[in-house]
Amino acid sequence: MEKDFLNTEEYENYKPKTEKQGFIMYFNFMDDFNELSDSELGVVIRAAYEYAMFGTCESTKDFTDRIQKAIFNRIKNVIDIDNKKYKEKCYLNSLRRKSKDKKKTETSNEIEIYSE
Repeated sequence: MEKDFLNTEEYENYKPKTEKQGFIMYFNFMDDFNELSDSELGVVIRAAYEYAMFGTCESTKDFTDRIQKAIFNRIKNVIDIDNKKYKEKCYLNSLRRKSKDKKKTETSNEIEIYSE
């Protein structure tokens, strides 16, 4: 199915019925994580969780250097991409459900017409 729906107002206003219950930390972040101390990494991970849960992050003010900010920005970009994919998948599923329900309704109406 083409992604023509991405530029529609309906899609822009769409909110998935279920909230995501988590986010993915990819293995390729490990090289970046190794550049930080445990306490610096803890601040970055806490900020990533805050961003994933609320879409905003006040914890970035606790970053002590540019490396933390750069690593956080990589994680933030991945969270944004994954959230976009999740929204697209939910929206497509809702369209498919609507289409399926419409077909069921049309079929049941045809049966009622012929049964009279």
